[in-house]
Amino acid sequence: MVHVILKAPDGKELLSFPANAEQTLIEQMEDLAFDMPYSCRAGSCMTCCLVVKQGKDVIDETLGGDKFIDTDDDQILSCIAGVKPEAIASNETITLELEMLDMLY
Repeated sequence: MVHVILKAPDGKELLSFPANAEQTLIEQMEDLAFDMPYSCRAGSCMTCCLVVKQGKDVIDETLGGDKFIDTDDDQILSCIAGVKPEAIASNETITLELEMLDMLY
């Protein structure tokens, strides 16, 4: 199981949820009525970029298709990134901690 925690740049927790492997992170956030900023949903604009604070190894950076833009090693695009199915199926609880960029919050 993967548990996602989204924080503001000041460390305040904004959202917390158990992840699934069928939806991108932004789709899961929207299902919880969280208004994550985005512009394109094609992995090319960087509006929905998040900093990965913990759990980078459980992320599938191309869940949204074959679209991919190169980001810094500690960043992902929530419009195309999701969680790997094998991480969801794990008996271990894995924490995926994400942080919004200062410019988005």
